[in-house]
Amino acid sequence: MSDKDRAQIMKGIYGLKEEPPIGDIVKMQGQNGFRLRVRGHRVMFDRTDGLLEVTGVEPRGQAYGKRTRR
Repeated sequence: MSDKDRAQIMKGIYGLKEEPPIGDIVKMQGQNGFRLRVRGHRVMFDRTDGLLEVTGVEPRGQAYGKRTRR
């Protein structure tokens, strides 16, 4: 991952702390949680009782189909 991608991902994660969260966010279908699109990467996360839990950061092509969260 490039330094530029890493910086953009961190900026995106910090945007999730806002109320309402900032970014291209979609509820995951068939799974708990949400995904944030940042450039060519996807940040999977969940928010529970005000707590933000980042569950994964993956390149777009690898981000879907292998998450089996309850």
